[in-house]
Amino acid sequence: MVLPRCRTLWLGTALLLAVVIGATFFMPRSRITQANFDRIQKGMSREEVWQILGQYTDADFWGEIADNPGVYKIEIYLWEERPDYITVTFAKSLDSYLVVNKDIHLGTPWEQIKWRCGLGEWLWDW
Repeated sequence: MVLPRCRTLWLGTALLLAVVIGATFFMPRSRITQANFDRIQKGMSREEVWQILGQYTDADFWGEIADNPGVYKIEIYLWEERPDYITVTFAKSLDSYLVVNKDIHLGTPWEQIKWRCGLGEWLWDW
């Protein structure tokens, strides 16, 4: 009687392991990676950064130029796939915006687990 229970436990464990490993192959790949972050260099244009990271998640604009409404001195863009994110700051230079600063946060394994299990918003600050 002990052998079937032990076999069931081992088969269940092997099946769970196979599902977890298989799921990692089918998860969509994020553009928020250290490699993409390293490709962004100071002096790059917005278009060059957008080619690397794709569409941004959020943007913030600072220092509207008085004689040219809708044009700002500083633009900060956010690319976010929680818990990972990249922010890039652009400054107006003549007729274009160029990268002046960048920042990255790659989630810890604990943050990754929380977000993958759907507990991200609830446990984000824990």
